[in-house]
Amino acid sequence: LCKQLVSEDNCFCYMGSRSVEKGNAAIADILKQFPQHKDNIRLVQCDTSAPASIAEAARQVKEHLGDKKLHAIVNNAGVMRVDADTLIKTNIYGPKWMTDAFIDMIDSSSGRIVNVSSGIGPSYVGKRPKEDAAFWINTEVTWDQIEARIKSDAKKEEGFGLYGFSKACLNLLTLATVKTHPHILSSCVSPGYV
Repeated sequence: LCKQLVSEDNCFCYMGSRSVEKGNAAIADILKQFPQHKDNIRLVQCDTSAPASIAEAARQVKEHLGDKKLHAIVNNAGVMRVDADTLIKTNIYGPKWMTDAFIDMIDSSSGRIVNVSSGIGPSYVGKRPKEDAAFWINTEVTWDQIEARIKSDAKKEEGFGLYGFSKACLNLLTLATVKTHPHILSSCVSPGYV
């Protein structure tokens, strides 16, 4: 995504990466192909499962932005084959914390938030009992309701089921974000098979 935005759309991008080494390697790869865009991309170290790391990344971006605004946040971090705590923090809390940390930097007239979800979220919802279906399609859902469900149900899931649960929660988080920040275009997308 950063490569496309930098090379095709001539945008300035902040590339978040847990690993400075891997982030710098990704940027070097982009600039190897598109050296003319060397001033259009900047690495920001950020572990989206750690609130302190997100706060520091937000501080750095805000300082660099000055009086300019962000046009978008793309919450792309996601994990699957890890312990349950890391999966929940990265796949659900991470996008929530990132949105909360960066929302005031987004252009209120044209900004957007994109959460990268998965088709496994709706698949998970489709397998829920009928009496549970209303929760998963509730367009009036709040973060407090989502968090209560995380606390009550995440322990009941494991493996691929926990991953599906996390992406279903991310889809609900997107709906909640639409309600709490109606001036921002919020969406979730599935990248397809990766």
